Amino acid sequence: MKIEKTTRANKPVLNSKIVATNTGSKRIRGLVLSSVSTKFGFLFAVSAILLLPSLLVIPIDQSAWAGTFPGPNGQIAFSSNRDGNYEIYAMTDDGSDETRLTENDANDFDPSWSPDGEKIAFSSFRDGFNNQEIYVMNADGSDETRLTNNDDALDREPSWSPDGEKIAFVSDRDTTVDVDEEGDITAIYTMDADDGSDVTMLTDNNEAFYADPTWSPDGEKIAFVSNRDAGNEIYSMNADDGSDVTRLTDDDANHLYPTWSPDGEKIAFSSNREGGENYEIYDMNADDGSSVTRLTEDDEDDREPDWGTNTSPPGDDDGKNKHDDKEKRHGDNAKKKH
Repeated sequence: MKIEKTTRANKPVLNSKIVATNTGSKRIRGLVLSSVSTKFGFLFAVSAILLLPSLLVIPIDQSAWAGTFPGPNGQIAFSSNRDGNYEIYAMTDDGSDETRLTENDANDFDPSWSPDGEKIAFSSFRDGFNNQEIYVMNADGSDETRLTNNDDALDREPSWSPDGEKIAFVSDRDTTVDVDEEGDITAIYTMDADDGSDVTMLTDNNEAFYADPTWSPDGEKIAFVSNRDAGNEIYSMNADDGSDVTRLTDDDANHLYPTWSPDGEKIAFSSNREGGENYEIYDMNADDGSSVTRLTEDDEDDREPDWGTNTSPPGDDDGKNKHDDKEKRHGDNAKKKH
């Protein structure tokens, strides 16, 4: 399975920048771009941050961590295996005051700030092998609350709604088909952010992979990545019930990591649509995928754009793609599901 992304707006957003990851590795996190099972990946990161439109590349040495855009409190939450297994940490936007927020023997991934900066949602394997659940905790790591409860299922990639009332997430809980070696079957859901109730399944294609749910700034739409039409494309749907699915990219390439512009008119993404294994950053009109504009042009991979409107992380920077990223997250905690 492969997944692709594409984006650009014809009307520029003033005084805004897109943060993206740049690396020399040809592995793309997030979607399966190799024959490696998506449930057996690790995070390997030596990356940089690419600031657009100035195209300033600032190298950063990442010790296998994935970060989420700074919350309203100015802190960056991230996942790291620096202490032997993946835990959630927080630091200020200049890299100081690092604080470990979770502490257990299992892997914790996918940190996602609530819009008010008071809470962090994340996924964890603390409840058992091949059992990934979503939790929420205070910004200081206290008062951890489990929101999902599904044995032998992988609930991951939490993404807060702009009003903080809902969390969108990805899960394979309703999978009824066998998983092949190149991916797995997932769906996108929403639930109440306070207690995990009112779970709503937004996608119902039982033969497709879904990833990267990200809310529009007004909370009306969710953009996502799927191979539902045989390729890795970007779509949008109504956030309340999954209706009005609109395919935004249509190209024989991978399109990944959608992120909305602050005004909701554009979506940025990463794609290898120019051919080969080189991923670049693009943006497009959010309503219909038109006016695709290429924003980066270099010989290395540019991926995981974040316009700063998302409260959820674009994912772990593993040099792989988001499906590979899932592998990383599961690490040796996950096994193939049949």
